[in-house]
Amino acid sequence: RETKALREDICRLKEENKALQASTDSQRKDVETLKSKNNALDWSLRRLASKVREGWEYPVTIQPYEYWQNKGFGVDAITDLEYGFLGELKEAVSQLEHGVCD
Repeated sequence: RETKALREDICRLKEENKALQASTDSQRKDVETLKSKNNALDWSLRRLASKVREGWEYPVTIQPYEYWQNKGFGVDAITDLEYGFLGELKEAVSQLEHGVCD
């Protein structure tokens, strides 16, 4: 009986070990993917920062309110675009310009 119980324990432990190894392998792949994405983001940030140091400006004219209205956007969407997105973009560029990276 003891031998059979020990064999069953060994089999169970081997199965648990396989599952843990598979999980570990999956986590390693996830870490490698995250490292790759992090490297790409670092590269992009360095590139953007170098453009800011060169005096880069947003190359597209900011469209007037009427432009967006004629495209079918509502008042709320236009306000969000003007004050939300574009405001945050200006702030991010300003922070990069001054060496602040949050």
